[in-house]
Amino acid sequence: AQETSLAGLSGDLVAARGLGRLQRAPDLSGEASLLFGDAVDGSPLVLVASVPQALALAGVDQRERALLTALLLALVAIVAVAIAFNRHLAGIAAAQRADATRRELDTLARREALLKAVVNAHPGALLLIRDGRTVVLVNARFAGEIGTDAPALVGKPLETVLPAAWRPAVLELLRRRGDAMTVRTDFKDAQQRSYAALVASLSDSAGQPGAALVLVDEITEQVQARERRARVYRGIVAILLEAIDQRDPAAAAHARRTGVLARAIAVRLGEGERDVETAALAGSLQGVGKLFVPEALLRKTAKLSAEDHQTIDDAAQHWLGLLAQISIDYPVAAVSRMAHEIGYAKWGAAGNDSLLRTAYIVAAANAFVALTSPRAYRPARSVADALGELTQAIPQLPADVLEALGHAVETRKIED
Repeated sequence: AQETSLAGLSGDLVAARGLGRLQRAPDLSGEASLLFGDAVDGSPLVLVASVPQALALAGVDQRERALLTALLLALVAIVAVAIAFNRHLAGIAAAQRADATRRELDTLARREALLKAVVNAHPGALLLIRDGRTVVLVNARFAGEIGTDAPALVGKPLETVLPAAWRPAVLELLRRRGDAMTVRTDFKDAQQRSYAALVASLSDSAGQPGAALVLVDEITEQVQARERRARVYRGIVAILLEAIDQRDPAAAAHARRTGVLARAIAVRLGEGERDVETAALAGSLQGVGKLFVPEALLRKTAKLSAEDHQTIDDAAQHWLGLLAQISIDYPVAAVSRMAHEIGYAKWGAAGNDSLLRTAYIVAAANAFVALTSPRAYRPARSVADALGELTQAIPQLPADVLEALGHAVETRKIED
């Protein structure tokens, strides 16, 4: 049986053409083995050598396990190094972000300190508001005015932090600002202290109106000094007007009435104190050019010719040139020239410029007084006719100026 099995085993090797080569196959006992068979020269016999596979490969398996273990440990080490390196990189990135954040915070802190230094250096009260009402920033001067620490005012509605005496003027400026970049006004408190208030619109990154800067400065001393100078100006104007009245009796008190009416119109329109005073002075000086008009022309009873009108215009231009050389706190010279050109239909501009608006006030007052005053060559117009002619004489006259003029006439302010 053993020989038969061996013969069968050798036959399997021959059939598998495995002679001369190492093969894996079951041995006689069925155990997995490594077999080597080779033919015996000159004989039909086959020599077969068999070694159990477990015994033959014991060393190989051990080396494989050792190699696999080493590879596994190396893989674990690589993963650990990768994790550690990633954590290191993340730590570096976090440190860089933290450092960048610290730098940004330091920059913001420096900018905030600089901004506070700038706003606190402003001698008047300063507020920054957003959305038209919420306080974002105030300076030390404003906080001291109301006796509260500046940080405590941030985030509060503007109406609740403004002093009562300032509230009407500031809120009115905020209402009026509209598309204008800046609007200003002067006002007084119950103690007759004078203030100048200004609101400047600030646009956001999209160019839309967002925040607003509010400045309130006490100008009591400046106003008092200005009023003293204004009294001097009015004294000089009175002397000039007296000289005009002596030369042109038919136009007696014309300049005085123009000044009074211009002031009344400006007050009715809610103009600031500076604009009111400018309108009054410029109105009073509109007729000073008559000092340079020939007396015969002033007393002429016939209708004035185009040449006569040119002579009067030349005299007015001469006076305006002299007026421009006089140093006055108010823009009287500029307003007087604009008003003259409006009256002579030489000014075609329109807009919201404060000087141009004051000039329209003076031009309207001067034209109305001229129309309702008798002249050597014509009788006085009625009030109704004069108001009707005004819109034709000054086509671009703002409607509110005409309304304020009518109100002043109705309430007899022109006679004050």
